[in-house]
Amino acid sequence: KSTCSSHSAVNNAETKATQGLATTGIGSVCCARHKIKLPSSVGDLQKRERYINMDYVFFSAMRNTAIKVFNVSYDVACQWSIHLWERMKTLPLPMHFPYNDRKVTTLVPKFHLPAHIAQCQWKYSLNYTKGVGQTDGEALEQGWSTLNVVASSTKAMGPSHRRDMLEDLIGDSNWKKVIGPGESILQKIIEVVPEQNDYLNDLWEFEKSLSEHYGIQLSKWQADFEAWEKDRLSYQNPFEVRSHAITQASVRLQLAAEEANLSGMVPIHSEITPDVLIATGIDLEEQHNGLMNRIENWTDVQTLYIPCMVSLRTKATCDAKATPKPENFCLWLPSALQHQVPCDVKLEEIEWKLHIGQAYDALEELRQVLRSRSYMLCFKDWFLRGQGANTWARNTLKLVDARIDASATKYRVAYSTLSALSPLLGKVGWQHAFCCLQDDDIRSMTEGTEDRPSEGQRRLSWIWITCKYSSGDKDREQALQDAIQIEWCRAKARANCWAEEVELLVEEQHHILQIFRWCLKWWMEKQASFETGDPALKEGLNAYALQQAALRQDLANHFEQVWR
Repeated sequence: KSTCSSHSAVNNAETKATQGLATTGIGSVCCARHKIKLPSSVGDLQKRERYINMDYVFFSAMRNTAIKVFNVSYDVACQWSIHLWERMKTLPLPMHFPYNDRKVTTLVPKFHLPAHIAQCQWKYSLNYTKGVGQTDGEALEQGWSTLNVVASSTKAMGPSHRRDMLEDLIGDSNWKKVIGPGESILQKIIEVVPEQNDYLNDLWEFEKSLSEHYGIQLSKWQADFEAWEKDRLSYQNPFEVRSHAITQASVRLQLAAEEANLSGMVPIHSEITPDVLIATGIDLEEQHNGLMNRIENWTDVQTLYIPCMVSLRTKATCDAKATPKPENFCLWLPSALQHQVPCDVKLEEIEWKLHIGQAYDALEELRQVLRSRSYMLCFKDWFLRGQGANTWARNTLKLVDARIDASATKYRVAYSTLSALSPLLGKVGWQHAFCCLQDDDIRSMTEGTEDRPSEGQRRLSWIWITCKYSSGDKDREQALQDAIQIEWCRAKARANCWAEEVELLVEEQHHILQIFRWCLKWWMEKQASFETGDPALKEGLNAYALQQAALRQDLANHFEQVWR
């Protein structure tokens, strides 16, 4: 049975009804970049995807190749690869593969990977593998659409007729892949080059931000990352998620689950009991009465520093029909005056510096709360069951969301004030550190956006790139450092994959032209080497060889014209 998720390809390999059937399907091996099926790579399956069938097909396709580096993508690679080389030794000797002289990496296609457990998602991900570019590994699954159209017809065919039909379809599909990459490769290059520049720029900005606080750690992370890429077996995977920090939120969730299991009841409110409700109301009443007194005392002192405020407030009082409430009282800080009355530049400078600190504090609070919410959501999904426990969790998450909104509002107020003060003080360049906070920017490190949801395409929100990272207690600092290290590794891998994709596409252009020239030369040599006693037969063979040579020459010329 599967030690990962419940994969039907593994668990149901022996359960499908096979009575009266010669085969239940086919298995094959193809190029993950170009979707071309390899020679000797298609085989019948008697009982779904049993390892013995898939091993035979895989080693049949691999045994005659001289390639030294293999990235093998299979939807159940985490299970199939466990005893692969031991199973190979049970096959006939001609099927053996010199794996000691080759570098073989087993991976899971991108679309299938989310169905695997967390450990598989960082161990078998194409997004974290060097040399694959933006290959998704789903080429084989996509190729079944060509053969599925004749599935109903081949069911009743005899063995020879069925195999001839599949041979023709696969050969036709392969030939279309040979003559069709001209325009598609050009289009990919046009799309990929700007993406490469964007992700490399994101990585540069991220590393620039990290170097201010984690300079020494960043050098170590780079060394560990490069060492793991060279030898994935000997070094720890840098994408592996370390243990989660124990936070007050996680403890509260655990207590909520235990209490819900014991009582089976949900209280009227998850946080506030009746006595707390009344006590808090009394405190708020006292604060409301005292707040207006504090505001009046503050305005008296303000007039000492800005004497012209007397006339401004007098005018505002005359225009108002009633005395404003504390929450509606305009304080007229220097940023709000906008030189309506004379104001000392020193006061504007002080307000500028304080709001800079406020903006940093707000973003730090926002990052911390986003990390807490991300962990709490994982904790809820993994461990909490039942209506009571989930109700408690949802109430706690509502409080966290309220803190997120409060931190975002605090930052937006600071940003608005900085925008108002910057032209008065002639401040420039501050927007490199602070950007306008949009709703899409408020997301955790691992979240993408609607247009870029996948791991290979998502962009890190600017709040994690341009901000200074504050250090708190040791446990929190270590947890934050681990999270930043993993996200840096992901950003590094994304940038590398897009850069590799450009290199692969350019190299594929070169290889395609080279293989056409090699085929042209091969057919010309073949035409000159035909020996037969029948002049008519020799003339026909020569004509066919020349036709094939001319076809390759035309394809090479066409591709060169398209790529020029």
